[in-house]
Amino acid sequence: MDGFLEMVKIIALIVEIRNFNPNKTVMDKTEYITNKEQCQSTIDKRMPIVCSSCGGKLEPIKTVDNANNPTYWIGCMSCMKFDNGVSPRVYETAKYMVTERHFMAYREPMPEKEDTERYNYWLKSQIGGTCSIVYDILNFNPKQ
Repeated sequence: MDGFLEMVKIIALIVEIRNFNPNKTVMDKTEYITNKEQCQSTIDKRMPIVCSSCGGKLEPIKTVDNANNPTYWIGCMSCMKFDNGVSPRVYETAKYMVTERHFMAYREPMPEKEDTERYNYWLKSQIGGTCSIVYDILNFNPKQ
């Protein structure tokens, strides 16, 4: 995973270099589509929420949008992915379904546990996919 984190840092540096403007002074302030405080506020309003893949902490992650504008999105640094999160109840239910009941949100066969990297990726993907199903079931209202 350390190699992956290094790769992400290098990509972020490349994006920063690509966006470098020599005419801009150090005093210029970058204008974000969504700034860090706004992103954190969104997280705080939805608390408690956790990452839908690992159950970890969600935080603002600096990135660029599709138009290459600087912004912050909600994500999980542990998984290195953007994630809107789910309630701890949804995550724990999904994790139980996958690990104890062998529920599979995706038909990808389970890799050998000895292949730790592939197995962990598979497990997080299955839990994340199952979170969507659990959320839908818990919020189902047939009278709508």
